[in-house]
Amino acid sequence: MPMRVDAPFRGLRGLVVLGVVGVAVAMYAISGGQRFGSGAPDPCRVEVAVEVLEVRGGPDTALPVLSTAPRGAVLDAQRVVQNGFRLLADDRWVAQEGVATAAGADCG
Repeated sequence: MPMRVDAPFRGLRGLVVLGVVGVAVAMYAISGGQRFGSGAPDPCRVEVAVEVLEVRGGPDTALPVLSTAPRGAVLDAQRVVQNGFRLLADDRWVAQEGVATAAGADCG
């Protein structure tokens, strides 16, 4: 008895194949033709815009100064701003008015 080969889009298997292809086409169209994962935002980095910037232990001028940063220094930061202070890392904060978003950075 000769072996029968089904057409590629027949039955349940055909529906699954068409569904997968349809989802792939939809994802491509939604992404504007760009690969997924390639559009990660640039990290947030800020540049010190004042003569000397005080780095504090929290978002309040009453909290202790942990260190300082000179004008032009570029610091890794978070997208969090609270009470007029921007969060850096390790619970360090700087006055938002003393920094500007660094070139090429995205601080949202």
